[in-house]
Amino acid sequence: MDKKHLPYNILLCITVAAVALMAVYNFALRTSGYPVLVRYAIPASSTVQPEKEQESAAVFEASFPLELNSATREELMLIPGIGEVLSRRIIDYREEIGGFESLSQLMEVKGIGEATYQKISAYLYLEAPEG
Repeated sequence: MDKKHLPYNILLCITVAAVALMAVYNFALRTSGYPVLVRYAIPASSTVQPEKEQESAAVFEASFPLELNSATREELMLIPGIGEVLSRRIIDYREEIGGFESLSQLMEVKGIGEATYQKISAYLYLEAPEG
């Protein structure tokens, strides 16, 4: 091995090991069953309105997984892959059908296919119906 490249090889090995550890930690965290607390700030409007002071950024917290039939639009937007439009569609569809009976019904929402469903379903659950 060339001694000139040794520091770069060591740095590369450390980087690869760090990325592998982060991936394992992320997987363990998602599959542990423990709620994950996420803080996400939605910035205030970027449009300057001289007659009004701009409101400060809103901060939303959510504990995952979220109960699909009671999640707010802001909570749904904290899920990777769900933005403003998709969260609105989910809530509109939920109201239209009177609540979800299974998570797989999410695929009936425009914009949610198999890939998106697989990506977001780990962040959601449904409570068992009472009675």
